[in-house]
Formats: sequence, C-alpha cells, structure tokens
Amino acid sequence: MIFDSRVRTLHDFGSAPINTISFNPQARLVLLAGFGNLAGKIDIVDRRTLGKIATIEAPNTSYCAWSPCGRFLLTAVLSPRLWPVDELYQAGWRPTPVDQAPAFGQTLPPAPQAAPSVASATVNSKSPSAKPAGTYCHLGARGLPTPVMFRQKHEGGTPMVAEIATPPRGYSGPNPSKGLY
Repeated sequence: MIFDSRVRTLHDFGSAPINTISFNPQARLVLLAGFGNLAGKIDIVDRRTLGKIATIEAPNTSYCAWSPCGRFLLTAVLSPRLWPVDELYQAGWRPTPVDQAPAFGQTLPPAPQAAPSVASATVNSKSPSAKPAGTYCHLGARGLPTPVMFRQKHEGGTPMVAEIATPPRGYSGPNPSKGLY
C-alpha cells in the first residue's frame, strides 16, 4: 500500500508475498519482489501510473539489482543455493556514475518481443497445477497424525480458551496468610 502524509491509502497493490521493494536509479520504476524463502516473483510497477508493467519469475534468487540506466535488472542465485554448480559469491553491475548513465526518458519504451524459442516453450509447456497450499509441517512430523492440542477448531481440535489471570511466578508482593508484610 502507498499512504500519504496523513496515512490515507493512495494505492493498494494487493496481498502478495513481498519482502523487497526497490526503486530504479531514476525513481520511475518500482520493483516489488519476494526473495529468500519466498517464490521469487518480481512485479515491476510504474511509479507515475501505479500500473503493473511486468511480472518476472526468478525462483531461488538471492540477489537483485537495477542497472545504472534503470532499464535492466540483474538477478542471481548465489552460493550456497547454487548447487551442484561451481560457486558464485558475488554479482553486480559495472560501477557507473549516475550522471553518465543514459537518460531514462519520459515515456516507457515498449517491451521487446519474446524470442521464438521462448514463444514455442510457452505454447508447449503445461500450466502448473494449482495445488492448494497446506499448513507448514516440520519434516520430522510429516506423515504422523497432528496432536489434538495443535489442530485447528475446524479440524476437530479444541478451541483456544484465554486464561483470565497469569499464574504467579516467584515473589508477587506481601502475603498476609504467611505473615509477610
């Protein structure tokens, strides 16, 4: 979401797993992405119109950076995720002063056409099955029944009941029954 100075919502990007937000060097485009333990989906948004320009899938990405000209993205899978290939510990753009980078322009350039190999792969590929995501289960507990105390109410578990008072721990003040004042 984007808010103004009075915390009024100006725009809602929706709910998506996002843990990275990055402006390009000219502050025209915004990258919204989920890296690390998230799926690696990148959305590019135009800051002026707040419209989505592109969506990029970059699974297992651990590094992402804008080019100095602001038109390109560099994504990389760095070690130790990069396995069994040789190690790659660092990736980056060649340092370029911002004033020497070409101007971004007032209008966005059109997206390039997909290469024929990409277009044929898209036509021949099967769409991934939309498998519903379940609750996280520790690897050692998979295949075992869930204890009743950890089940949700709709799964036959017991409802959570909030206790009213916290049990005393240690000294909690004077106790007249023990003669302590």
